[in-house]
Amino acid sequence: MRENVLESILVDPTILDSANWWFDVSWYGLLIAGAMTALAAFATVMFLFVQFWSSGVRDRHTEWRTSVLELQTAEAKRDTAEAQERIAQLNNETARLRDASLANAQAGRANALAAGALRVTTERIALAQGLTTPTTTFSEAARSLSIIPKVNPFAGTRFDAIVTSSSIELGVLLGSLKAALNTAGWIEVNRSDEGMIKSSVGGASLITINVDTNKDPKLSEAAETLVSALNEEGIAAVVIPKTDTDPTNANVIHIVIGPKP
Repeated sequence: MRENVLESILVDPTILDSANWWFDVSWYGLLIAGAMTALAAFATVMFLFVQFWSSGVRDRHTEWRTSVLELQTAEAKRDTAEAQERIAQLNNETARLRDASLANAQAGRANALAAGALRVTTERIALAQGLTTPTTTFSEAARSLSIIPKVNPFAGTRFDAIVTSSSIELGVLLGSLKAALNTAGWIEVNRSDEGMIKSSVGGASLITINVDTNKDPKLSEAAETLVSALNEEGIAAVVIPKTDTDPTNANVIHIVIGPKP
């Protein structure tokens, strides 16, 4: 029978030692790497949990903050609406007071003009009854009524008249002069700038007659007669020829009453 003989493979002892050392190193390396991998996985799970928790807290805070801002915005809008409503009420109240003040002023002026007209009537009645004679002590408004017979020949003449002052005396004169001309048959027409257009300065009057002499020679004669009649009554009046640029006021004598400069 043949015997089997096991022959050993020759290995360099140095290489064997190196292999054994690296085997040990790799083994510990695997253990360390496995431990680090496990630790990293645990840390990853922990960080995911922390992130989930912190994200929930942040979201709840954001929702609360948003709710607070929405509430504050709603309150601010309500306060703004209330303020605007209050401002509107104050504006309405201011407008009401202004209108009431204007109405009172207009009523006061109307009363003053009525009182002035009554005074003029009283003066004219006294003159008619022979209780007095026409003198310069008469108001200009009362004296203006004396021009009626002098301007009566120009009945049908169209005129407009305004006063450039808020003076009651001049306002009464305007009313008396218009009444005198209407009584004499003159025809009063309206003008666009009717009313008071300057200051409230009072005092003696100056009546300015503007007339376009190119329209009608009789218009110029009527204006000159009116001025002459007023001056004879001690009421200062002048004629200023003027080309009328408003076709709606053609053939109209324009009378402007204001205080003397």
